[in-house]
Amino acid sequence: MIPHSRPSFNRPDQRAVKEVLRSGIVSAGPRVARAECRLAARTVTSAAAAVCSGTKALELAIRAMGLGAGDEIVVPSFCDASVLHAVTAAGAACVPADIEPETYHLDPGSVARFRTRRTRAVILTHSFGLPDDPAPFRRMGLKVIEDGAAALGARLGGNPVGSLGDVSIFSFCETNLIACGEGGMAVSRQRKLIDLVKELRRDIQWTDLQAALFSSQLKRLGSTLDARERIAQYYDLRLAAVGVDGPVRSIGRAYWRYVVRASGSAENLIPRFHAKGIVADRPISSPLHRALGFGNGFDVAEDAWRHCISLPLYPSLSRAERRHVADVAAALLSSGRL
Repeated sequence: MIPHSRPSFNRPDQRAVKEVLRSGIVSAGPRVARAECRLAARTVTSAAAAVCSGTKALELAIRAMGLGAGDEIVVPSFCDASVLHAVTAAGAACVPADIEPETYHLDPGSVARFRTRRTRAVILTHSFGLPDDPAPFRRMGLKVIEDGAAALGARLGGNPVGSLGDVSIFSFCETNLIACGEGGMAVSRQRKLIDLVKELRRDIQWTDLQAALFSSQLKRLGSTLDARERIAQYYDLRLAAVGVDGPVRSIGRAYWRYVVRASGSAENLIPRFHAKGIVADRPISSPLHRALGFGNGFDVAEDAWRHCISLPLYPSLSRAERRHVADVAAALLSSGRL
């Protein structure tokens, strides 16, 4: 069975971890501080704070911005439930808005419809690796928080994801572009915000083992993104030949997920992929507006939930695996039959 996600570790990663074990310092030591500096440099921000998870990093970033009880934060309905958990853990109200049909980005028009006098910020999730533009939301007078879990290394107009918002977070669980087993970081050009995150995190930061694995993978992030893009381009060519559109192409995007919109039902098609030895999956667990009890106004998110499928995409996919995924996807997505 070809898994939907698979972390990629190499010998330098193993050596980095072994060096930590030989040092005898496996808790939070000097490697954590160096990892923070490296991510800040990579994202062209002033500082970074390592936290136990991306969800916790987002919660603490929200709190560091002074947002909480009585405040509303608007998020795209078609995103991971961890965003909802972070907002509510910070004490703020999570308000979902609809998405744009091609990019799955937060729709500014929908935000305008759902905002109230208590709306303070939006969270941009850079859906599946495609950077979202903060400009429309800044014009609304809203603060911008980036959840860059899907888009580390991506750029918008030459500016790296992580530098686009007031504060930004990244996640490093085993399915992400860098996999440390678990862990997250917050970054910002405002050093005071990161100082506040560090005060709030207390003892929920990293170990040197995580930091070593992170730093080793960060060194090769460029080649990791290139490898993912080559696989995505191969899928693009194979699917275009049968009239199926792949994800939006954009200079500077990261291919964390390869999400396609099927003409048929995702619920019906995914088991057919599984029957052919491929773990295709839904891109998210469920739209947030459903979890929060919102009714109308989410037509695009509902359509994406019904039809979107995420295909395996990661550097360790063999040529034979890529070919098999493309063969099955071309047959199923073009006709629904195989």
